[in-house]
Formats: sequence, C-alpha cells, structure tokens
Amino acid sequence: MNLSKLGSLEAIAFTIIVMLNNIVLNLPKSILSKCGSSSIINVIYISIIGFIFLSIILKLFKKFKGYDILDISEFLGGKAFKIIVGILFSIFSNLSLYNFPS
Repeated sequence: MNLSKLGSLEAIAFTIIVMLNNIVLNLPKSILSKCGSSSIINVIYISIIGFIFLSIILKLFKKFKGYDILDISEFLGGKAFKIIVGILFSIFSNLSLYNFPS
C-alpha cells in the first residue's frame, strides 16, 4: 500500500468535489432568495475565487514544505500577522461548528 501525501492535483480535485456537492448541487435558499436568477453566476464567481485562493495556498505550501499556515504567515508578515491569522483561523473554525438559521 502506498502511503503518500495528497498532491496538488488531488487537492484541487477534492476541493472541486466538495464545492460541487455543497454549493452547486445543494444551492442554499439564502443564496436563491437574495440573488434570484443570478445565484448560479454568484456560485461560479465564488468557486473561481476559491480556486484562486487554493492555488495561492498550494504554491505557498510547495515552497514551505513541513511548515503550517501559522509559520508561513509569520514569514510573510511577522509576528503581528501570525497573531491575526491565528485569531481569524480560530474564529473561523469555531463559527463553522454552529448551524446558523437562514
């Protein structure tokens, strides 16, 4: 059995599968009620922005093998940027645990 890390192609394919499953196939009522007929276009825009963000992260992780997101943020912006990224990451991870009503 081959035990290896995910490559760039596998990570992009996994992200596409998750986005298709959660956003496109199960289009939330909040998006439909706010955007109407342009909701599919907004989903495409958000998907493109997500892919750009994913490609930036993958390029950074390729150059910084063995480091995590906090180490990379400290290299890019210093200790203050590392603290800001850590706080934002903890807020994001805590908010994703809750199911907010739409």
